Amino acid sequence: MPSLKSPKGRINTMFKCGFYESDITPKLGFCMPGQFNDRPSKSVKDNLFAHAYAFTDGVKTVIMISLDTIVIDARDVKRMRKGINSVTGVSCENIYIAAIHSHTAGPVSTLYNTERNEEYIEFLIGRVVDAGIVAFNRMAPAKLGYASTDVRGVAFNRRWVMSDGRVQTNPRPDSDDIVLPADVTDPQLIVVRIDNEDGSPMGVITNFALHLDCVGGDSFSADYPGVIRNIIKSKYGYDCGFMFLNGCCGNINHIDFVNAKRRTYKEIGEILAASVIDLFDKIETSADISVDVDREFITAEIRLPTAEEIANPTFHHLIVREMKKALEMGGGEIECEIMSIALGDLAFTGLPGEMFCIFGHMVKNGSPYKMNIVSELTNAQLGYVYTREAKRLGGYESTASTYTRLNEEAGYLMVGAAIKNLRKMIKR
Repeated sequence: MPSLKSPKGRINTMFKCGFYESDITPKLGFCMPGQFNDRPSKSVKDNLFAHAYAFTDGVKTVIMISLDTIVIDARDVKRMRKGINSVTGVSCENIYIAAIHSHTAGPVSTLYNTERNEEYIEFLIGRVVDAGIVAFNRMAPAKLGYASTDVRGVAFNRRWVMSDGRVQTNPRPDSDDIVLPADVTDPQLIVVRIDNEDGSPMGVITNFALHLDCVGGDSFSADYPGVIRNIIKSKYGYDCGFMFLNGCCGNINHIDFVNAKRRTYKEIGEILAASVIDLFDKIETSADISVDVDREFITAEIRLPTAEEIANPTFHHLIVREMKKALEMGGGEIECEIMSIALGDLAFTGLPGEMFCIFGHMVKNGSPYKMNIVSELTNAQLGYVYTREAKRLGGYESTASTYTRLNEEAGYLMVGAAIKNLRKMIKR
């Protein structure tokens, strides 16, 4: 494992960490966003949590939070940051909040026909603030290390070029018209181990790029990360902290279209958990960790559907419905926050949309840090962020609608801002 010393070689003896999780499971009957129509919840497969991780090198303090939600709106991030800051004093600029993108979670935003539920939002904000404060108060001397491995056979492209040249999202898996995948995947599983001063496990952070729409139905669930969490806690103890950060997976899911197989959320969770444990048990940790954080803002243009696109007979009527709504919403610009954190030579980058996988690769390839975790839907939700090629080829994710709002340049601007952050931090 590479050295975790800061790039400038500054020796740190004040590294402290703390974990905490708050239950954010909604009331039964609340709708679950993620489909085109409402899905009132009827049961609970597994509880949902806000997972908080606080850390400091004695100079800079950061709080990271991973939410078992489908997205998180920027206006709610602002309130969560303010609530945590009012008690801990941690700068709002140093609070990183990411949604894991579970499609079987609470109504945190108006998505398609599912309305944002203000009662649940108030409950959620309070629980998130609690989690951040407790994690901060639990900070104690700690050590950190990381490792990664490739896990294949669980994440697949969901956009395919068909025999007629069109791109289709989630085609029939046994279709003879499937030609080749339209995009790339990212098999890298990253595991961060945090130990107590005596070397016992304090917590684990995992990062993998795979859409969380593997459960379906009408029961609340954190999807496959919930399975990983439960396995980790069974092995290392309930007090072992856990955090999952979803990678760039706007065009990646759990269906093997070539072999016409569909992985279940339990299978995926068990496969990834086994790899997490294998890596975790081999990671060496160090207390010599420096902390840094930076933000950059870009302005992205809103893209509106054209009359010709709305009239396209190949679009499903529900997509056309959302295109017409988007036209009524109007155009303009949106400010996008890109946030980066460094823990020694490990970097985290948060991007605010449901990112196509290639953008994660771009950040990793352009970063000066030795290991890079990229999380989507961080500090805001700005819908699908797709490529220029995806706009040309078409398909559900790159069709302007109420959820696909930004134009095809947004992802490249976000990557540029992320790399700018990372290069600034490593020079300090």
